[in-house]
Amino acid sequence: MGRESRGHESRESENRTFRLVCGEAEIPAVERLLRVQGYEFRPLPFDPFARELLAEPFPLGTSFALRFGRIYIQDRSSMLPPLALAPPSGAGVLDMCSAPGSKTGMLSRMVGPDGFVLASEPSAERVGILRMNLRRYNAANVGTVRSPAQDLSLSAGRWTHIQLDPPCSGWGTLNRNPGARELWSGDKLPPLIALQKTLLTKAASLLAPGGVVVYSTCTTNVQENEEQVRWAMDNLGLVPESLERPQGFTFETPLLPGMDGVLRVADDSLGQGFFLARLRRPGALPHDVLTGAGAHDCARPGAKNALGSLPGAPLDRERLPAMQGAGPMAVESLPPGMLYESRGTLFFLHQGLLPCVEQGLRVRGFPLGRCKTLESRGGGRPGSKKMGGKKAGKGRKNGGAGGMNDRARFQVDPTARALMPSVQEAGPAAVQVDDAASLEALLQGRSLTAASADAKGPAPLYFDDMPLGWLTRKGKRLLWPEKSMIS
Repeated sequence: MGRESRGHESRESENRTFRLVCGEAEIPAVERLLRVQGYEFRPLPFDPFARELLAEPFPLGTSFALRFGRIYIQDRSSMLPPLALAPPSGAGVLDMCSAPGSKTGMLSRMVGPDGFVLASEPSAERVGILRMNLRRYNAANVGTVRSPAQDLSLSAGRWTHIQLDPPCSGWGTLNRNPGARELWSGDKLPPLIALQKTLLTKAASLLAPGGVVVYSTCTTNVQENEEQVRWAMDNLGLVPESLERPQGFTFETPLLPGMDGVLRVADDSLGQGFFLARLRRPGALPHDVLTGAGAHDCARPGAKNALGSLPGAPLDRERLPAMQGAGPMAVESLPPGMLYESRGTLFFLHQGLLPCVEQGLRVRGFPLGRCKTLESRGGGRPGSKKMGGKKAGKGRKNGGAGGMNDRARFQVDPTARALMPSVQEAGPAAVQVDDAASLEALLQGRSLTAASADAKGPAPLYFDDMPLGWLTRKGKRLLWPEKSMIS
């Protein structure tokens, strides 16, 4: 079997890899956050946000950077599919098999605040993990759906970019899962291969002419890789496109002829064994594709009432800063979209996802914190008829566009950096911490002392001017909450 090496390292020299969760301007601050604890690392050549760990004085999973949602531990091979899809800023992306969310998070950063990602996952447990990770890493432009991807009620031909990383046998992960080949073989393979075909068929139907889907697996099994690509070419009319071979990997020659453009990461490469193919639907992009502008329907015809599937009551964005307990919220920092309240939690939903909701898809937005309605005339509990919730009927007559009544308290989730102003905009409210001892004290439950006892609401926390999260204020004591308040 032929192979091509890009880099001279073998698996024996492999170290853990991770990626930085930030914008380009924040890269130096995240790196400094790691270095104050003694971590050493080096950049990887295939992505400016990818790093290889060289020295680990403490488990990386306990680092400040991870606990504040500023790094994601991820195998280097697993970083390749979003890079192969390469959605531009402002694009709408469908991530068909999303959990635990590593690739979803990369896509979120790549499309930027003007773009969005719709992430689906059928398992209740795994969709919970997906949502937890997206919350920690502040992927505010992602909406999630608990559903098998093949059952999504989306109309045909509207998506320009689809990520499909389907369930597979995992033969490429033998270094971590030595029993994978034995477990996923024999009569267990045919149902898996059939599911992959079903998902490919669904992806092909959703692609706009000119749109692309990246099909990837963490297996070395030709039946799940090259043979599936050949099947998609013959039966779905998809055309493979050549992928560049990124540096730092060893690649094998594809196992079927006519597959020169696919990537097969070798078993003994740095990173786990992996397969990637980029497939395009022939034709020119139509004008009515789905983008972050949210101007076009993405679901089947037969619309319900506008926002009929929104799982809660809408809330005007402009009202959030005026809520009791809101503090120095920067609502303008959120991407374009809307707020809604559901079961006491305030969510943000990107405007690019609104057409999906209008057509009946139950999309869960990004959680920002807890809303508590205070007793007042005409008030009521969230979700009740008085609150304009799900029982309010068409148009939510009683709650209207505002949703909650005029007396409500908002408690921001400590991880909701999406609502944080810049350190300059925060002014005296900002809490700047630049040393390891103070951060360690906060994470161990000890408090910092506020500059003023008269300040109200949560305090935004920064490291090297980079937002970390929200501190809870108790008089002059500032505390980092042990857990998120959102399940």
